[in-house]
Amino acid sequence: MRRTPPSFLDLNPLSPPPLFRPADLLSIPSKINEHIRSFRLTGAYHYAFIFDKILGIVAVGEDIGRHNAVDKAIGKAFLLDQPLGETLLFTTGRVTAEMVAKALRAGVPLLVSQGAALLGAIHLARTYNLGLIGFLRGRRFNLYTGEGWLKP
Repeated sequence: MRRTPPSFLDLNPLSPPPLFRPADLLSIPSKINEHIRSFRLTGAYHYAFIFDKILGIVAVGEDIGRHNAVDKAIGKAFLLDQPLGETLLFTTGRVTAEMVAKALRAGVPLLVSQGAALLGAIHLARTYNLGLIGFLRGRRFNLYTGEGWLKP
């Protein structure tokens, strides 16, 4: 049975104002440390966080599935009436094209992960000018797309 790929035709490209300094992004792992207790206990949870433009945590999603964690974090931000145009979405799992589409639909301009970004995610993020960062660990990260979202 063939699966039909998701349709991304209803997405709009983003226009980047510089929002975050690279050095500030490196502080994210220390900011989430107290929230990822279940992962440290079991190794089986994924987390997603919505951060505002001063890197304060707005919403947290936790689930065994990385996509569900993203849905929960975005949903909580919507319930709080949080404008998402100047936020970032951080996830602990690998980034898929579906996660990129979720960020775009929510209006989140920057998606950051401590894991890898899959090739389909990179292509989709580049097409719609979503900032995409992977392997945020220690004092480094990989910037795949969206250089305009970062301040010099």
